[in-house]
Amino acid sequence: GNIRMGFGHYRIAMAMASAAHALGYTPYWFDFHACQEATGGKIIAHLNRLYSMGSRWSQKYPLFNRLVWEPVSAGSFRKLSYNSEDQKVAELMAPVCRNLPSDLPFVATHVWPAQAAVHAGMTRVVNAIPDNWPMALHLAEGAVHTVQTPSAFLGYKTLKGMDGQRILKPIPAGQLVETGHYVDHELVANLEEDTRKRLDRLESGAPLRILLTVGGAGAQAELYGALLRHLLPEARTNRVTLLVNVGDHRDVWERLARSVPGLEEEARLH
Repeated sequence: GNIRMGFGHYRIAMAMASAAHALGYTPYWFDFHACQEATGGKIIAHLNRLYSMGSRWSQKYPLFNRLVWEPVSAGSFRKLSYNSEDQKVAELMAPVCRNLPSDLPFVATHVWPAQAAVHAGMTRVVNAIPDNWPMALHLAEGAVHTVQTPSAFLGYKTLKGMDGQRILKPIPAGQLVETGHYVDHELVANLEEDTRKRLDRLESGAPLRILLTVGGAGAQAELYGALLRHLLPEARTNRVTLLVNVGDHRDVWERLARSVPGLEEEARLH
């Protein structure tokens, strides 16, 4: 279960599907954002527009970042009171889960699908928390929570800072698991051989391949534009090969093409 709101949640969902497939299961891709006619889909689309705008403005306007974006993302999102509001909103997303078998294993890579699945009566829900910075935003009571690092485990276990300076009751045993990083099976299954081939490429003088992945919000578009302007001459002399992945966000590619002279003429689109 994912919402395709930001590249990170989408990437983690791909990693989960990859791991499930490697273990012999058949994964189903459940994109809440695609349910555009449902109330939940409309809510996610609206919040996605707001988040994308705020994310871009935070990069463009330092004052907005300091006075609005940082206090919201590092302060408001951290509080249990914010989570209680989210829990109520997620009830409006639950109907799209109600035709699924209640005992179907359900891995959510954003808290809203996890909360919606729990509200819909699903009993085997895993809430894969993407952020290592502990925030109440990511809690889905009734699900098993997974985190990637020991520091995240400690922070979420103790609900650190989620109600000011109060010491809160810890998350009960069995409801929080440290799993390590969420990585596609294909990226690690052949790691030693792939690394050997990369070293061979370096030694042979082949072009250095650089993959740039840009999320749908395009918050880092200016940074990526600067990188591409610097690297394009290297690509023309065959010292590097540039691979730019914008997923299905064509508008992000068009912004980059406008900001980097010669990029569109040199690129081969797929």
